[in-house]
Amino acid sequence: MERHDDEVASALRAAIEALPEVVSCHLVSGEADFLLEAVLPDLAGYEHFLTGTLLKLPGVRDIRSNFAIQRVKSGAPLPLHHLKE
Repeated sequence: MERHDDEVASALRAAIEALPEVVSCHLVSGEADFLLEAVLPDLAGYEHFLTGTLLKLPGVRDIRSNFAIQRVKSGAPLPLHHLKE
């Protein structure tokens, strides 16, 4: 994010929530502020989404992208049985 004030953060969160391509968004610690998972049909679709949408969101300063090559495991239940005590 460019600035970490409440108004910019609220505007960014609202904008992200409105994007159908974004299937999940997490506030994270470390070098980045947010981690988004987006689903696009192909690399050209992602390029259009990146340049036409993400880079224009309020407060966005920098974007770093990673791409899933292959799904190894997904949708496994969380091991929360230890919390029942």
